[in-house]
Amino acid sequence: MNPQVPIIQLPEVTSTQDEVRFAWNPKAPLRIPAEELETNAIDLDARLPVTDLVPFGLQASHQSQGRGRFNRTWEDHPSGSILLSLAVQLPQQQAHQAGWLPGLLSLAAAESINQLAPEVKNEWSLKWPNDLWLSGKLAGTLAQALTVANQKDGSGAPSAKENGSQTVENSEANGLEPKNSKMAAQPQRYICGIGMNLKAPVTTEELPYVADLESRLLNRAPQIELDPWVWGQQIADNFLRILKSWQEADWDISHSLLPYFESKLLGLGREVTFQQPGPDGELAPARTGVIRGITSEGALKLEVDDNLLIFTSGELTFPNKEEFKRY
Repeated sequence: MNPQVPIIQLPEVTSTQDEVRFAWNPKAPLRIPAEELETNAIDLDARLPVTDLVPFGLQASHQSQGRGRFNRTWEDHPSGSILLSLAVQLPQQQAHQAGWLPGLLSLAAAESINQLAPEVKNEWSLKWPNDLWLSGKLAGTLAQALTVANQKDGSGAPSAKENGSQTVENSEANGLEPKNSKMAAQPQRYICGIGMNLKAPVTTEELPYVADLESRLLNRAPQIELDPWVWGQQIADNFLRILKSWQEADWDISHSLLPYFESKLLGLGREVTFQQPGPDGELAPARTGVIRGITSEGALKLEVDDNLLIFTSGELTFPNKEEFKRY
């Protein structure tokens, strides 16, 4: 299959999320060396507004300042991690559903396992809101909405300032309300990133749930190729295919994607511990509940004290770690 999403491949960056944000902004200095663009055969006209759902991506072998949700550090294996960020555009009217982007990127990675490592096909689970599990956390995803500047040239270029993005996890951060008809016609831009462990990260002492694909395949299919570039391209193309399927369904996720996602949901019908972030980003005291499913906007249905509550953002942990390590 021919690659569907053009991906810039670099040896090392501070953060792939940051590099995509800068690369997508025609008014920011281009931080990617020209020789790297020539090597990758990428034409960064993609920095200008286009209508593609996933105009381009950027992947690196190593991140010096990789990060995940709640500004946590992301540890990687210099030659065995997928460190990939993708430029994504959704219609403004679908911004309220952008909370699905991290989960759908995890689903794209899961389907890549089915395709490239069929020995462990469908042994994975999806942990709300953004993790891929295979006997532990194999991958994590992150989506950020870019602020749109109402520039004189009408380009709607994303801000390259540090505050030019916000994590997509709740309805208030899923997009910006268009201030005029010109902006309303422009797509809302997001950067969706994934970190996936093909091999175990160098540092794992503080990562109790960490998993890697190499260890899972060691006694079953050690011959499977774990080339990060091959896997990164597969994930990007799967993600584009999933978004196109969503688009072709008139952005109605309830008939196909939602039931499939729920069927693979880690902890469905089981007791979990949940923490919701406060205004300052700090996690609130934990509460215990039972996972009952996902809403059409990607929010979590949690039964707490016989009441069904809906949460758009938060952190799930498991009272019995060993029980969930089996999944």
